[in-house]
Formats: sequence, structure tokens, C-alpha cells
Amino acid sequence: MATQAYVIVIEIPEKKCPNVRGKASLIKDGKAKVYLSNLCTR
Repeated sequence: MATQAYVIVIEIPEKKCPNVRGKASLIKDGKAKVYLSNLCTR
């Protein structure tokens, strides 16, 4: 069963941004963009 990959982009306030590597690059103008994907690697 093949499914297509997709990405969802969510904008959240800077204070709610999770601690992840490269956090500073996700934040612009006080808002953080968080990317969610169904694609995974093993």
C-alpha cells in the first residue's frame, strides 16, 4: 500500500516552540514554524 508524503506547517508563538536542534532558524517575527510530516526513515 503506497501513500503519498505530505508536510503540514503550523505557526505557533515563539514561547511555545519546542526545544529542537536548529530552533533559532524556525523563529521569525516572534512566530515559530513547526513542520509535521508523515514521512519517516528507518
